[in-house]
Amino acid sequence: MVSMGYVPLWVLINFLSFGTVSQFYSAMKQTDRQSIAKVYGLSDDAFGDVLSLLTLVRNKCAHSERIYNFCSPRIAIQDHDLHTRLGILRGPNGFVQGKQDLLAVLITLKILLDRNDFRWLTREIDRRIRMLDRELKVISSRDVLSQMGFVANWKQLASI
Repeated sequence: MVSMGYVPLWVLINFLSFGTVSQFYSAMKQTDRQSIAKVYGLSDDAFGDVLSLLTLVRNKCAHSERIYNFCSPRIAIQDHDLHTRLGILRGPNGFVQGKQDLLAVLITLKILLDRNDFRWLTREIDRRIRMLDRELKVISSRDVLSQMGFVANWKQLASI
């Protein structure tokens, strides 16, 4: 028998904003955060950073802000094996790309999405970049990708 007023979390989550989900995660017991993060192969802190970054980008999208050259001033994802596998250069403070830019968002989505959804996403981004390339006259799509923080081999994420 279900008591009145009880809403299971799996139902409630459909009605919460992304920001609220991120705050909810931060307020959870550490053991619960660790259990969730473990599903994605991350520490609870790394998963919290991922949620914070995605919340920031989601809000920019929702408010029609420009994101093509997005760089988070305060949120950076933690170093991940994907940074190494893409051959991203390291500076004195860690990897120089894929930490606070759109490449970081793409790396985050690689971690969270299933393989087929992520492959579709990379194909769609590539298709849109090729369309853009046909329209550009002053700069190249390579320059645009660089402004996005993408490394030359970003599409390899789909096959890693």
